[in-house]
Amino acid sequence: MTTAGTPRAANTTRRTPTPEEMNRPTRTYGVRPEQHSRKNQLHSAFRTPSREIREAQKTIELAHTWVPYGGVPAELTFQTFGITTRQFVDRLWQAVQATNCSYPVVRDLSPVYPRNGHRAMRLSDS
Repeated sequence: MTTAGTPRAANTTRRTPTPEEMNRPTRTYGVRPEQHSRKNQLHSAFRTPSREIREAQKTIELAHTWVPYGGVPAELTFQTFGITTRQFVDRLWQAVQATNCSYPVVRDLSPVYPRNGHRAMRLSDS
């Protein structure tokens, strides 16, 4: 019998689970299986970006790196992505929308990579 103020002795004899018990899925009480999988999908969406997002980020980074030089050379665009410069520009603006790119980056990209097929005037054109 314990009295108020005296702690109970801790149970120090714990049983080690077997390998089968370790591999058994954990129980989720009060959650239906479809809710559990939806929850995992939401968590995984925030953990690692999808392949499409990573490729979009790579496209934006490459384009932004080449802004001071008048844009990505056609050879590099073809070697990296296997597409033409026009396709690269279209994909770039899709990537900007998909990743919610910051305004300063969009402002830097706009004169070099024009949207809707309009040709921007570059330093070499003047």
